[in-house]
Amino acid sequence: MLIQALECGALTRFFYTPDDRPEDVLEQQLEHASETLMRLVTVPLASYQWQALLCLVSDIEAGLAHDPNRTPFERSFLLWAVNRSMFSIACGEFHQFCYQNGKLEARVWQKRRAETILFREGRLIF
Repeated sequence: MLIQALECGALTRFFYTPDDRPEDVLEQQLEHASETLMRLVTVPLASYQWQALLCLVSDIEAGLAHDPNRTPFERSFLLWAVNRSMFSIACGEFHQFCYQNGKLEARVWQKRRAETILFREGRLIF
């Protein structure tokens, strides 16, 4: 889990300081998100795709992001597309989860953009 979460950890730390998400809290959130993904994702993913989803799901489960309708990740179109290996379509769905407390948030949008690039290209770009 630690090796898989390295890029996700770097990405998360770029957007959230240890004051926002303390290390022990972030580690627990990533572990729980990893368990969620292991349960829900049914197709093989490249490690960078896994890491991008891990970042997204950890934010959702931490209450830091949601879609405008507050649809759970388990019922999201993004997960549906991933599980059908429709990765281009999945990339377009990351930005559905740019809301925090019912409002579109710039920092969350920027993090989704970075996760989309990681998911699509395997590169960290902020």
